[in-house]
Amino acid sequence: MFADAVIAADGTYSPVERALGLTSRYNGYSAIAIRTEMQANRPDSDSLDIHMKLAFQGDQLPGYGWVFPMGGGCLIGLGYVNSYKRWQQINVTRVLREFLETLPPEWELPSIDELRAAKAVQAWRLPRIPRHRA
Repeated sequence: MFADAVIAADGTYSPVERALGLTSRYNGYSAIAIRTEMQANRPDSDSLDIHMKLAFQGDQLPGYGWVFPMGGGCLIGLGYVNSYKRWQQINVTRVLREFLETLPPEWELPSIDELRAAKAVQAWRLPRIPRHRA
């Protein structure tokens, strides 16, 4: 069979990509994400906050943080790509703690220890960064 184009919308572990032996300069990179949902003394809003400065030991990380309003509470998280030269040294919970500390104190957010005790923190590795092909 032949086709002028193929749209392989088959996910991160693409069988089409593997079958065709396609490679990318981004193979091997993955993203790490962590998030928590909490009550906050924050006005409800219909917009989200994106924080582009995400740091680890003074170095800028290739990622960002976010705050989604959720009616009396919020979903706060961050994500970064493991292309950072010392990515294996990063404690993502510590980065989240430091990110929470940059948010307005009047929000009266719980500490990371309280959030972890309530099992309100979730972290995961996202396999490989999606690629765009022309």
